[in-house]
Amino acid sequence: MVHDGLFRLYDTYGLPFEEIFAHLKKHDGLPCWLSFYTEARRAGWTHNRVLARLGESLSDIYDPHFRSVVIDRLQSLYGRA
Repeated sequence: MVHDGLFRLYDTYGLPFEEIFAHLKKHDGLPCWLSFYTEARRAGWTHNRVLARLGESLSDIYDPHFRSVVIDRLQSLYGRA
């Protein structure tokens, strides 16, 4: 199952991304990366900050290939943002 609104958990309640992603992974869920990116940008994060922070968190929870796929896809979609 894909979940959106996850950036708000961090922004509103201060839940670390690593905990959010680990919980989802444990329960066979995935963040909606497009929604996550959009919410972070609306909160004032730069494109580079979103990708850097996501990259750090993804490295802690998922394998390197998965991290690369997510970051590369967001970069290809929003790289000019």
